[in-house]
Amino acid sequence: MNYTTDQRRKLWGILASLAAAVTIAVVLDTIPLNPPTADVLENPTDTSTSVDTSLPDTTPTTTEPPLESEPAETTPVTPAPDTSFVLTFLGECAPGSPLGTDSFGSLNELAKAAGDEYFFSELRSLLSTDDLTVASNNCIFTDGDASSVSGCAAPASQVNVFKAGSIGFMSLASPLLSEYEPFALEDTKASIEAAGLRYAEHGQISHFEDAGIRVAIVCLQLKTNVSIADDLDLIRQAKDSSEYVIVYFWDGDSDSHTPEEWLKTSLRSFADAGASLIVGCGNGVLRPVEQYGDVTIAYSLGTALDGSALYHQNATALLRVVLSRDETGALQQDVLLIPCYVYEDHWQPRLITDEEDKNRLNAFLSGETDTPILSDS
Repeated sequence: MNYTTDQRRKLWGILASLAAAVTIAVVLDTIPLNPPTADVLENPTDTSTSVDTSLPDTTPTTTEPPLESEPAETTPVTPAPDTSFVLTFLGECAPGSPLGTDSFGSLNELAKAAGDEYFFSELRSLLSTDDLTVASNNCIFTDGDASSVSGCAAPASQVNVFKAGSIGFMSLASPLLSEYEPFALEDTKASIEAAGLRYAEHGQISHFEDAGIRVAIVCLQLKTNVSIADDLDLIRQAKDSSEYVIVYFWDGDSDSHTPEEWLKTSLRSFADAGASLIVGCGNGVLRPVEQYGDVTIAYSLGTALDGSALYHQNATALLRVVLSRDETGALQQDVLLIPCYVYEDHWQPRLITDEEDKNRLNAFLSGETDTPILSDS
């Protein structure tokens, strides 16, 4: 990349011309997974457990002064009741650079030139239509010396890349964050908290509630030959304290598009233990989605943003689940997959609009083909 004046102007022009009308209607071009609705209410809401169920505020901070004008006379309007809880999941995200460098051509250097808003600008108008957006963070945020970090690192304030993208909750179950000196993980958690966002580490349960629907997200790091007994206990605990349990896991044992047999067995066991939805990511690899009874298992959403490389296989997906109640009060789910490019501009994921690429990626996610590689990958 050559950051000349014209190119800098182009970057800011991109920010100024965000797609204006990408709403939840976008899901009309996604794959509805069968069955589209299912009664998943097995346990009533347990309000005896004292946990933070609040949704993070991902409204970007602005320093613009308020407009000075006379308040208009308006007729009070009763807002429509909130009848659904919409969550969107991304794959792995690492909005930093190896060793934390801001050298020429790095993501950190681009962040300085284009601002935190640049990276998810093509997706924000979609992500801002849900109630909670979730991503797996694989980046260390610190203002300390990150020269020992071979993975991605960024200044503490750069965690606002997530907030600018309307991402409010992050899994820290990636092993990168715990493989280095303790400061790496501690500084990262402090940076996320300072931004007003939420996170969970491996083996932690996080609760969220909206529209009277209580959801638990269990964050896990899975490895071959490691017992899942504790993981199963966590899922059962989550089921006791919520109506809908989502397992969000990281698995990086292989870069194959085909899930390993041990992983299939483990995830199906999670479903049997009470998981309502299972979503994975890891090693930058997109993997297919299967329907196991009423439980959707997305083996890996791959990578959405990774500053350690300019190019991946140019295919990822978002997973959106819409929870609502039918006329009897039973909880219903609609699970949708939204195909995306990883790079159409430097480190800027966006929706796939090319019909050939969209069909190719949908065929892979549905298990009809064995590769998600697109024509421009």
